[in-house]
Amino acid sequence: MVVFMGKKEIDHISRILAEEKIVVFSPYEDEIYSEIEKCQNCSLCLAFCPVFEVTDKFYPGPRGIADELSRDVREFWRASNIVYMCTLCGQCQEKCPVNAPIPEVVVLLRSKIFVQRPDLVPEELKTLLENVSKYGYIFEPMSNEERGESLKGRLEMIGLPLTKDPPLEKGSKIAYFPGCQAETRLLDVKEAGKLVLEAFNVNYGIPEGWKCCGLPIRLIGDSAMADELQRGFFEKIKELGVREVVTTCAGCASELRAAAKHLGSGIHVRHLIEFLFEEVGVDVISRKACNGGNVKVALHEPCHLGRHVGRYVVAYAERILKALPNVNYAGMKGADECCGAGGLLKFHDPTVSAAIRSRKLDVISKSGAGLVVAPCPLCTVNISEGVARRKLSVGIDDFTVFLAKRIYSKEV
Repeated sequence: MVVFMGKKEIDHISRILAEEKIVVFSPYEDEIYSEIEKCQNCSLCLAFCPVFEVTDKFYPGPRGIADELSRDVREFWRASNIVYMCTLCGQCQEKCPVNAPIPEVVVLLRSKIFVQRPDLVPEELKTLLENVSKYGYIFEPMSNEERGESLKGRLEMIGLPLTKDPPLEKGSKIAYFPGCQAETRLLDVKEAGKLVLEAFNVNYGIPEGWKCCGLPIRLIGDSAMADELQRGFFEKIKELGVREVVTTCAGCASELRAAAKHLGSGIHVRHLIEFLFEEVGVDVISRKACNGGNVKVALHEPCHLGRHVGRYVVAYAERILKALPNVNYAGMKGADECCGAGGLLKFHDPTVSAAIRSRKLDVISKSGAGLVVAPCPLCTVNISEGVARRKLSVGIDDFTVFLAKRIYSKEV
């Protein structure tokens, strides 16, 4: 007799069997793992792996994952030292002649390790998981007083007004999802997203009690918790009759889009760039975003946006930047190279992450741009830290903040 089980049931049974060191694979997981058998051992992936490049080749990279699984998939835990070093940039799969889904395998392996061998999960990542359980975000939020002062000072400095958070209600067209970084760290990104939507008269609201999109949780390995958060989020906005989510975060966009499909929610998820390009149009955007002086701008392409959502979104961003008055768009060779923050590597191994970022800073320095914009708060934070430490004479802005400043302020 064959019994088909859902993800929730499989996770529950896996936790019970884990105590007896018995591993359960769902049909989907078995299918994904079997894809690794296509590996031709050509090592082309290693030529594009950012971690392999900066670790003096001691990191076995994507091919190392394939080698470990080819020996005995039941001993997946042997690959733990590899999978937690992966940035999930996706360059390996993009260059692979047989399209081996290494990033997907890495996420699945982390989920198995989390259940079967929690002792192998890096302690730094467990702290992030505790934050989500306690606060709803991967970072501890500021106190209300500290947040208010920080936000007011930041907005005054960049010339943007402060607006209230509109609640998501029945009749709202868009659910605006700020993301953990914009809610707890880059507060101006959340505000800029609101201002841009309001500038184009979009009927939107922010869901009450929203929490982490689930991507960091899934990358740590707790796929059951990620599914639960996402299912609850989609159900809540569907109760209000809302069928679309817009976010300014590349990671949130890729994760929520995948979750919406996986859970069969019927929710349409788009990055703000997608929404603006497809619903507002470049001509309208350029007429509205006409403030500010001349500036030479380059675009950093976040891995989660270009490879996990789609290259077309990067093309949208380029089209928008090229259309803005007084903006000289500079194509940057290596724009799609990883900045080193992805896959939670920035929190697990900041030294290796910083080494990858250093290579990205070399790319930025050669671009000749006075400003680099990134459609992802995590990339923005990471690159900004590197620019400050190296004391480079180039500015870094989140894409949404840059656009809001071109709309609302006179100086950029």
